[in-house]
Amino acid sequence: MSKNIGKKSENIDINSSSAKEIIEKLQELKEKTVYEELKKILNYIEEKEKKIPISCFKNKELGILEAVVKFLKENKKLDFEEIARTLNRSYTTISNTYRKAKEKQKEEFKEAVEEIAVDPLIFSDRNVSPLYSIIAYLKDSKQMRFSQIAKLLSRDQRNIASTYHKYKKK
Repeated sequence: MSKNIGKKSENIDINSSSAKEIIEKLQELKEKTVYEELKKILNYIEEKEKKIPISCFKNKELGILEAVVKFLKENKKLDFEEIARTLNRSYTTISNTYRKAKEKQKEEFKEAVEEIAVDPLIFSDRNVSPLYSIIAYLKDSKQMRFSQIAKLLSRDQRNIASTYHKYKKK
């Protein structure tokens, strides 16, 4: 049963100027909403694209920051300025870090689809070391044990634990 039984229905004249204005406003709102949603999706995809696979940190020869810079430069094709902005470091620091990383490991990282990928923004806090940043991320955000982290990073479990506890006290 309809609630409108016995009521006179109102017809809107879509040719009236106020109706046209309403339709135009609704169309603008619809376009703006679709645009905003598409923008959010694109931002999400771009951020996902910048993530660093955990396998990049397995090379013991490279420091954590060296691995991050090398991956972003070679695999993600970011320039030094963008890497410096992302990591909150100077251009000179990034270019020197890349040069040293390139000397230690000449070939690019092989990109693989991995379950764990790290957002480079976790390395932007200059008050803590890049090693602590990744350990804290894996321990606190991913709830991993020190033994798991040590295996992923090819580092000694005791070093992982002591680094984590040292910075946790600060």
